[in-house]
Amino acid sequence: MLQVDIDALRSFAKALHSIASQIDQIGIASSVRMPVSGTEVASADVSGKILDAYALLGAQIGEMGGNADSSASGYEAVETAFRDQLKKYDSGVQ
Repeated sequence: MLQVDIDALRSFAKALHSIASQIDQIGIASSVRMPVSGTEVASADVSGKILDAYALLGAQIGEMGGNADSSASGYEAVETAFRDQLKKYDSGVQ
């Protein structure tokens, strides 16, 4: 027997999408400014890599939210199909 709280699954999906959106808004305000030093270049390079990591993390969390939402829809469809079939059996329709 399937025992899934579809509303909780949809709520979880919504929360994941919200978190992914918040991560997408993360920025780096500034980098180190030291002309004639490798520090400035390194700072810019690190900043780019950090933003790339946040983008990847946000995308993966967003994908998890999409999967949770799809799962809720799938469970809901199965539940409806089972319920409809049981109604047919109860009414004597095959």
